[in-house]
Amino acid sequence: MDTWTAQMNYPLVTIERNYGANPTARISQKRFLLDPDSLDEEIDDNPYNYVWQIPYTYISRQTRGRVGVRTLHWLRNETGVVSETVPVDKDWLLADVAGYAYYRVNYDERNWNLLVEQLKSHHDVFSVLDRYKMIDDAFSLARAGELDTVLALQLSEYLVDETGLPWHSALRHLDYLRLMLRRTPTYTFLETT
Repeated sequence: MDTWTAQMNYPLVTIERNYGANPTARISQKRFLLDPDSLDEEIDDNPYNYVWQIPYTYISRQTRGRVGVRTLHWLRNETGVVSETVPVDKDWLLADVAGYAYYRVNYDERNWNLLVEQLKSHHDVFSVLDRYKMIDDAFSLARAGELDTVLALQLSEYLVDETGLPWHSALRHLDYLRLMLRRTPTYTFLETT
């Protein structure tokens, strides 16, 4: 637990999939900061070098329907590779199922797009917590410069069919975007849509 209690902030876990004949996923971690320029090397020095012992879970379209199927691994270093149960090319992968642990998740662009497609076609295959977390992660990553804001907005397009908790996260993040754009020419377009 020292890696969680003796370090500031929390991790960003990034999953980059290999979509070839033998699908694998490269998983890496780093310290998540909304403003990476805010680092102070003297204050931020610690014996764990901002590497956490991370329990990570994931599901895919293949495993989603089976009760109790949630793959659990531990990421104890900066990077790791998963080769078993990684879905095939056309299937999405979702990590940190139901917010199992406390970290942000980022994916390669193709996997994000697969998640967007799934949300738009049948968002209820994901739990409410998973939908909330996807929205929260995407907009927080965009704010930190880790993800294109357009992708976060595309992810939120499914919300026309949403009635639950994910709206709370979306409205909070959209309000922040509105605040940041207030003094730009883009604001007029935002207010009219």
